[in-house]
Amino acid sequence: MENRESPGSRVLAAVTEVVRWAGRTGVRGRLLGAAGRELSVNDVHLLRVIVANGPVRVSDLAESQGVDKSTITPQVRRLEERDLVTRRPDPADRRAVLLSVTARGHRIRRQMNKAGAAVFDDVLRDWPDDDRRALAEELRWAHSAARCGRDPAGGTDSNPARRLRDKDSATRSAPRPRHCGGEQAHAVGPKVQPDRGEQAAAALSKPA
Repeated sequence: MENRESPGSRVLAAVTEVVRWAGRTGVRGRLLGAAGRELSVNDVHLLRVIVANGPVRVSDLAESQGVDKSTITPQVRRLEERDLVTRRPDPADRRAVLLSVTARGHRIRRQMNKAGAAVFDDVLRDWPDDDRRALAEELRWAHSAARCGRDPAGGTDSNPARRLRDKDSATRSAPRPRHCGGEQAHAVGPKVQPDRGEQAAAALSKPA
């Protein structure tokens, strides 16, 4: 009897290859460009979270990252010291503060995104435009499914980060592939050509 890999196994293998590729020092430098050269992986992640969700309370940011406030505070301070993030009192609760991205922070984020997009344009340069667009949509669907999926214990995802990630869900263009936050989503996503995801992983796994 033929032993076929499950779809989940194939997705896992492809994602693992992409994550390993992106984590290489040389590749990471190309993905972030000169703008992100002095930022840590965590600095970049937090900056992008605050860009997407700011103004945001420090307490909500900490909760969304699964850490306590004492842990997130020095991480945020590094961004403030680089003039990437600023804080101000929360008008709804004077005991709390809101974090926002500065003009420099937005500029750095745009430059990093431009550098990263150029890397992927180069890696996938031999793909037809329709295939590249379809792959992007598939990845957005996969992220949405993961965000709205079930936790390892088998229950629905009750992560408090949903308050950050889903606050603008009504305006997001990527549809959700499952029930998420009580919403009924489409059942079928866009399709790429067979094995395109694995071809992408193979292309990305080549030496930089």
